[in-house]
Amino acid sequence: MRVFYFTKFPPLQGGMSARGLFTALELGRRGHEVHIFSDPLAAASHERVNAAPLRELFDYVDHKVTIHFAETDEHIFYRRHPGGRPAVSQLASLALSVTDEHRPDVIFGSFMEPYGIAAYLVSKVTATPLVATHAGSDIGRLMRARDSQFLYRQVFLDSSAVLTTPRHSAYLALMGVPARKLHALPVPAPAWAPNAPAAPHDGPPTVLMYGKLPTDDSYIRHVIEDCAHIGVRTEVIGHIAWPASNSTDDATTLPTSPFVWPWKIPGLISESGLVAALRSSGNAEVQHHHGLTPVEAAAMGRAVALHPSDAANFHMTKLGLPTSHTEMMKLLGAQDARRELIGLGQACFDWLQEQLASGVIGLVPFETYADRVERVLSAPDEPADDRVVADRVTRLLKAHIPKGADTQEILRERRQAYRPSTASLHHIDSGADARIVRRVPMRYLELPEQQFHIIAQSAGSHPHEHIVAQSAMALLEAADGSPKRAELDPDDITLLHGLMSRGLIAVCDADLLPSKNEVPSLSRIEPSHG
Repeated sequence: MRVFYFTKFPPLQGGMSARGLFTALELGRRGHEVHIFSDPLAAASHERVNAAPLRELFDYVDHKVTIHFAETDEHIFYRRHPGGRPAVSQLASLALSVTDEHRPDVIFGSFMEPYGIAAYLVSKVTATPLVATHAGSDIGRLMRARDSQFLYRQVFLDSSAVLTTPRHSAYLALMGVPARKLHALPVPAPAWAPNAPAAPHDGPPTVLMYGKLPTDDSYIRHVIEDCAHIGVRTEVIGHIAWPASNSTDDATTLPTSPFVWPWKIPGLISESGLVAALRSSGNAEVQHHHGLTPVEAAAMGRAVALHPSDAANFHMTKLGLPTSHTEMMKLLGAQDARRELIGLGQACFDWLQEQLASGVIGLVPFETYADRVERVLSAPDEPADDRVVADRVTRLLKAHIPKGADTQEILRERRQAYRPSTASLHHIDSGADARIVRRVPMRYLELPEQQFHIIAQSAGSHPHEHIVAQSAMALLEAADGSPKRAELDPDDITLLHGLMSRGLIAVCDADLLPSKNEVPSLSRIEPSHG
């Protein structure tokens, strides 16, 4: 089959970029014609592999796939464009320009902005089946933005199939995406994962830190300084994920090396004795968003220093790995540190093999993942096994609905939330008018004593829950545009600000907002995860 694949792609750095590369190569190896549409050359220097020329990439790909890269924003035609680089238009136009000669059988859109949207546009123009997939930040961050929600949801609704995760499948189903379209895929192990751990590194242990560096680099500095004190070498590869500017000079003053090509990662890891996994502060608001650095280190048989939450997430707490700076330095400073690191590395490798065999945490060999992707791309209209989705939806509802409640009877979905409209409020005392809009999709449960249990979420794995009174519910109803105009009582002003501070609505008139000491508290339920 001929696949038009819109995706992040090297030299753009990151896990989704590497997955795009290795997925395309695997499909090409299996005899499919794959065309890549991407725009890594337009990325800022801190977002891409600092390697030139691109010959190394093309030599590695070796004609297994055809690469179509969009122009950079340095081109004279894009300079001073008030809306920034037209990424969607570039990618869609680039793909449409080759459809006469290379008519696609299926379009594969990965990472919604801009690739998934460009894929959706080309799918509509060419009447070609679309298979959409997403990253954690698509669902956890971008889809929380009010003005993107309707289009993103429409892409999922109109796709022939959606490749998602077991966790996200339930939220997409609650959005209205048919369960038969939702293919819940496991997470693939690295495509380059060897069958045996790499030989132990000769010489003193080296601590490797790589990937998107956190904006607060104090942890990395602490590691470098303490390792130098005990004679342990450190190597830091990457850049701060979201620096204040796009200048590499402004990104960090740490002694770092630039990103490397994805296929060189195993060589880097094998030269280390310990991999210190980093957590990007840019993803702090995306719950359950974990990088795969521990898995990559385990694949090479190297010990990992983990953040405590990552250790629990990957079921690695029983391996005896260091989960704090103090524990890591104690391990590195031990008299028999090399022997202990080799033992922990072997334990990590054995752990990964057990996970790949059991599938308990959703990790599978890359070939197994590619099998599933190939199957869906080859027959996008084949229904998925919706039992997985149905089970996830049931568990999700049980986690968020009061005990004993009939979920089928009292869960009410407000579809207007996906169509943000502006409503007008009239303040009775001052005579001022304000405009309000809903910020996020919302469902609610009616409770006794005119209270409402609100579940505000946008298909991500982080629903925000609140208990509000009838007066607050009336304002939320008004924010949906029903009714288009509502009278605002004097006491509702502070309540309005409370709803705004929770991110439930946006108010377009600052004059109606009270001072901070007048803002009431809304009852907030901490989310639980099913």
